[in-house]
Amino acid sequence: MVLHNNTVKHSIKLEPKDEVPQSMTNEKQNTYNCESCAFSTTKFQKYLSHTIFCKYPRTPTKVNHTLCPYCNLKVNSDLALESHVFSKHKELNDVKEEVELTEFKCNKCSYKTSKLEEYIVHYGTHKNCPYCGKQFISTKGLQGHVLGKHKIQNDVENKFALIYKTYENYSIGLEPEENLVNEKQNNSQKLINMNISDCPYCSFKAHSNFSLQGHVYSKHRELNGVEMKVKLTYKILTCKNCTFASIRPTSYTIHRKTCLSPRETCPYCEKKFRSPKNLQGHVLSKHKNQNNVEKKLAISYKTYKEHFINLETTHEELRSMDSEKQKTYNCKMCDFFTTEFQKYLSHTIFCKYPRKPLIVECPYCYLQINSDPELQAHALAKHKEQNEIEKKINIKTKAFSTTSKFIPNIKCLLCPFETKNRKEYILHHKKHVEKNLRCPYCFLKTNKGRELQRHVFSNHRQQNEIEKKVETSVTSLNCKKCGFNTVRNDAYATHLKLCNETKERQFHLPTHTYKGSKRKSDFPTGHT
Repeated sequence: MVLHNNTVKHSIKLEPKDEVPQSMTNEKQNTYNCESCAFSTTKFQKYLSHTIFCKYPRTPTKVNHTLCPYCNLKVNSDLALESHVFSKHKELNDVKEEVELTEFKCNKCSYKTSKLEEYIVHYGTHKNCPYCGKQFISTKGLQGHVLGKHKIQNDVENKFALIYKTYENYSIGLEPEENLVNEKQNNSQKLINMNISDCPYCSFKAHSNFSLQGHVYSKHRELNGVEMKVKLTYKILTCKNCTFASIRPTSYTIHRKTCLSPRETCPYCEKKFRSPKNLQGHVLSKHKNQNNVEKKLAISYKTYKEHFINLETTHEELRSMDSEKQKTYNCKMCDFFTTEFQKYLSHTIFCKYPRKPLIVECPYCYLQINSDPELQAHALAKHKEQNEIEKKINIKTKAFSTTSKFIPNIKCLLCPFETKNRKEYILHHKKHVEKNLRCPYCFLKTNKGRELQRHVFSNHRQQNEIEKKVETSVTSLNCKKCGFNTVRNDAYATHLKLCNETKERQFHLPTHTYKGSKRKSDFPTGHT
């Protein structure tokens, strides 16, 4: 194969590669042969899956059903038959013994069953202590109980095997006595490595400086304040509600949950409240006049502002409350003031340019209208002839542009109703179309005459041309290339596109041009 290039003078020869024989490829790949059968493959994963299948062959999907000898029930397996006989025909089977039942016996009691699930549930109930009879949910909790309470008694009697996960040097082959010895050795090495410090006031031994400071602060606070034998370097956490103090954050958090804030009482009626905010609101609503004279309770500005809507207060009282802390914006036109700048701006605009609605009455029917152009439109629609004689309302030319939708132009064909507004005309026309229009040739029902005309033209055209029960003023759209007829413009346009495309496909074949070379498929049919 040779490739020529017009711009370059040289050419390139491309020779095909020599094909590698299959014998060479088979020599490189390893073959895996099965020992139990004549299976062989070159892929290691297939070889593994086959060996597993040879050792453990799968049971066929079609199960040989076994029948119960007492009720002829079909069962899929022997285990299902044993469980069925044990639950339904146990007494008969004890006499006849036609089915051998594999029973699970409990080692700790005389319980027997043929179901493995029931045996597991029963075995979980034997988590009681052999010495005191206390029940436990897990074996881990039972082992911890025996280690803590009956350790010496269990070493002598050996009723319970102590195999506990907290032993560090634990192995499956060790006996419980060896495990206890290893635990003691590990604990002694830990105590030697740790810096043990004794309390100078008692026989307490602390393993860290933090625990020693916590012990001294909680037990010997007064003695240490005088003698100062132990320096307290950690932060002391004190409770605000009581005299509790501690270095440990865990004990402080536990105390905070139990120690609640003292309930604040009302100085006038002795009612108790959780927070000072609720107490101030109670005093404002119940004992306001009494508190203004005696002043037993100081009320903040925020709570006063919240209760301002329900109380009859003046602006001077609000200005006297904590006005120095928050900046207030006072209106120069009126007595309005606020602490928010945006509300102040909106209020000043309203004061300078107040929006007062202009209410005008019609001189003929005394209807109240908000503006002059609406009054002029109302006079044109309702009192046109009367206004031309009396001329109580001056109708301007600008009113026609703003209120052109009220000028009557649309007339109802069934009644003398007239209006310019399209929505009013549609609502009025629905009153005349309460009865449904029916097709005289089928069971179609519609409320629109246009739909009925289209339906008759498309479905019952020939019959309607003879009888002429429905007048059809619909123009039919016919295709010149084929015998297609329709009434709708959108369906006719889509049909024309499809009709033209199909004819173009018949006479024009697709051509593909390539820059480099030419192929046989590019030429039209018949060219060689």
